[in-house]
Amino acid sequence: TIGKKPVTHNSTNAVRAVRNHLLACLSLGLLNGCSGEPSAGAISGVLQRQAEEAHKGRVEAVRNIMGEDAAARMDKDGPIPVNAKKIACKALSEKPGYQCDVEVTRTLPLLGEQTTLTSMRLVKGQDGWMVVE
Repeated sequence: TIGKKPVTHNSTNAVRAVRNHLLACLSLGLLNGCSGEPSAGAISGVLQRQAEEAHKGRVEAVRNIMGEDAAARMDKDGPIPVNAKKIACKALSEKPGYQCDVEVTRTLPLLGEQTTLTSMRLVKGQDGWMVVE
């Protein structure tokens, strides 16, 4: 190896290329995570949280009127399962959020599966998406 020039790689260009690639990927990921319309999963999550809150309210009302045993019987089945299929969402120009058309399916006791088509305004807050009247 004496008298031979050491093999050098242009590491500066390689580092720049990797850095630029990572920055591009990161910025795309951040943009996709911070903006854009709600996903079907996010909408289902919002509706399921609403169902859970409504269930808690019903159980508490039954507890106040009929006592602990009746509330426990009502609470054992849990909230009504909700699933949402997003049809379309449109960004609102005059208000924050998106207006979304959603097919909502709930499984109700005695009645079974019920599907309705509804439109709702969704806004992303600190704790995720929420329905706004």
